[in-house]
Amino acid sequence: MMKASRWRGTKLKPKLKNAKFDSAFIKFDMAMQLDVRDKKDRTPLEMALLRGHTNLAESILRHGSDPNFVNSQGMTPLHVICKRKEDDYLLEKFYRICDELNLEVQVGARDKSGKTPLHYALADDVCKDHIVRQLLLRRADPHAVDAEGSTGLHVICRRKHDDDMTEIFFEILDDLQQTVQLIARDKLGRSPLEWAVANFQSKTVEELLRRGDDLSDFVFPCETYYDETFPSQRITDNDSKLKVACRVLVCLNWLTREGYELTSSDHLTIVKFFAKHELFLAPEDLPSLEEFALRAKNIKVKYGGSVYDCIATNPLRVAKLITIQNSLDYPPIPIEMCEMQLCEMISRRFFLNLALYPFWKLIHYRLPVEICEIILNTLMNKDILSVILAAINEGNYSILY
Repeated sequence: MMKASRWRGTKLKPKLKNAKFDSAFIKFDMAMQLDVRDKKDRTPLEMALLRGHTNLAESILRHGSDPNFVNSQGMTPLHVICKRKEDDYLLEKFYRICDELNLEVQVGARDKSGKTPLHYALADDVCKDHIVRQLLLRRADPHAVDAEGSTGLHVICRRKHDDDMTEIFFEILDDLQQTVQLIARDKLGRSPLEWAVANFQSKTVEELLRRGDDLSDFVFPCETYYDETFPSQRITDNDSKLKVACRVLVCLNWLTREGYELTSSDHLTIVKFFAKHELFLAPEDLPSLEEFALRAKNIKVKYGGSVYDCIATNPLRVAKLITIQNSLDYPPIPIEMCEMQLCEMISRRFFLNLALYPFWKLIHYRLPVEICEIILNTLMNKDILSVILAAINEGNYSILY
């Protein structure tokens, strides 16, 4: 007789480990105990769901497996499904089977970290709106907090991708006539908006502010935030550097547009972020920058005009467009050249504004401010950053006279 606590040596384990199987084998042993656990405390149903074996999972459920089993981490099958990276509509199939069998699924179950299935669905960096929609339609609680005090909105704002998940989340709640608290703080004392700014989620910042997030208690993320959300190895290629730089500028624009006044400390945090991740060209790249300025006239923006014209008149507009995928039509030149030159040109005005008065103070006001502006315009962003950092070291940094 098979032991109740382990499945080693049963017919089920080999089948689960084989990519090719036939769920009909279960019919040969109707007395088989389907909720036994392996050495890692996994049941056959959990293994089938982990591997996306829908037919096998269906057979196991139809033969009496518990759809609400809890493993050693406190996770139910619903947790397992929502944590998977694959987007194969397994959740819909799972619910269809459970509905047919009249089996109740505990949508609000919590694992040992206090997370519900919705927490895992929202945490995935791949936007799976159909999973989130299905859970909310099944009455998942968007206000549920995990052991870290994070709500679903916190989870979205801690993600690394700058996509439409926040907008989709709110639209689903609107359809269900539900609301969500925008200013809830987790156990670190951080609000969703503060996490969104810490991850430079420009689209999320826009959506939260559009929904009425209150900036009166907003605290701009300090340098340690960005050490946590943007470790040194995270930004590795030029494309990422360009998009991150644009996301920074767009986030700052949304905050100031809604009335937040950036302090000198906030500006320094951004300057140090650019310096740490080298979001600029090296001086030896100056010839390529000049060449790119000529070629930029041939890089068309899908919404009208060239990149060169847009940067000259409104660099922030180009930054916003770059956060939208496929918004630029690149000419036949090396893509990495486009990326870093765009990064340099788009962020230039921001740094020139920050450096003007610190530079004037560094030279002890020996030249008119207009001449200082001309001098700074001859420098590259990396050198302008050095001016700002030198002013910091002298202890006289201020963007205001």
